[in-house]
Amino acid sequence: MKLTNAFTAEEYATLQHYFIEQDLSDETFVASDVDAAISGNTTVLKDSKLSIANSKLARVDFSEVNKTMYTIAEGKVTLTTASELTADIIRGTLECKPDNTCMLSLYCGTIKVGDKTNPSGLITISGQFSNLVTDVHDVVDQEVTTHEGTSLSFTLPDASCYMTTNVSDY
Repeated sequence: MKLTNAFTAEEYATLQHYFIEQDLSDETFVASDVDAAISGNTTVLKDSKLSIANSKLARVDFSEVNKTMYTIAEGKVTLTTASELTADIIRGTLECKPDNTCMLSLYCGTIKVGDKTNPSGLITISGQFSNLVTDVHDVVDQEVTTHEGTSLSFTLPDASCYMTTNVSDY
């Protein structure tokens, strides 16, 4: 995965001094034994509700490319669908665009869907969102303003969810 593929040349030149690039190998990030009961299928979400609580959120506005990003560390995600999904968040990102489309990617610890529980996995949700509510607020420290919070929620009127859950316990 090349970082330069994610940005235009101008964007990359602007952001380059914020990045540290190096090879990364971490076998715990890959789901080596996958639970097919809740993995590998795309689930259509209609009028679902997603909430993230007790997290460390940071919002970054990219006005030049017309999107808002949230970084997510720790906390719990709950997705209310036909089968409720809950998971312990390790890290993630949420990208929101002005046309009310979003992409949420989460690397999680324990994931529970209905009566099935797995020790870890990846959750990706993309599609339409509405009614975004968050407690993100401005924090000023030594004349530097950041946008931080602990919770957010939104409705997914039309979206897709894809999960890969790991069944290996290390």
